Amino acid sequence: MTKPQPVRGYIEGYYGRLLSWPERHDLLGTMHNLGMNAYLYAPKEDACHRIRWRQDWDQQWWQGFTAFTAAAREQGITVMAGIAPGIDLDFASLDASGGDHDTAILRDKAKRLITAGADQICLLLDDIDPLFTRRQGRFSHEGEAHAALTNAMAGHLDCP
Repeated sequence: MTKPQPVRGYIEGYYGRLLSWPERHDLLGTMHNLGMNAYLYAPKEDACHRIRWRQDWDQQWWQGFTAFTAAAREQGITVMAGIAPGIDLDFASLDASGGDHDTAILRDKAKRLITAGADQICLLLDDIDPLFTRRQGRFSHEGEAHAALTNAMAGHLDCP
C-alpha cells in the first residue's frame, strides 16, 4: 500500500482581486521551489466559479486554464478546480437520482474542467444562505442535501 502524500499548496479562494494567468504561472515556480504540490482554483471573485456558476467561462479563460494546468503538471503540481453552486442551487429540484438541471450543469462544467487539465474537482458549499428552508425540498437537513449533491456528482464523474 502506498503511503498517502500530504497536500501542501496554495488556495486561490479568497475575496478580492483575481490573479492574472501570468501571476498564477509565476506562483507555480515558487510553489515548486517550496515543495508544494497542489493549487486550488476557487476565487470567489470569479463569477463563473460562484455567483454565476451556471454560466460557462469564455474561450480566453479556457485557454488560460488549459495552459495553466499543463504548466502545473510540468512542475509536479496537482490542480484542483472548485465550483461553488451553494449560493443559489435549488436543492428542492434535486431528485432522488441526482438528475436535475443544476446537477447536469455542474456535471458538464466539471467534465470540461477535467478535460482542460484539472486533476480534481472541488464542490464548494461555503458562504451560503443561512435560510436553507427556502430551498430544502425533500431534505430535512442542509448536510443531507449537500451529501446527496456530492454523491450525485461523484456518480456522474465516476468518483469513488
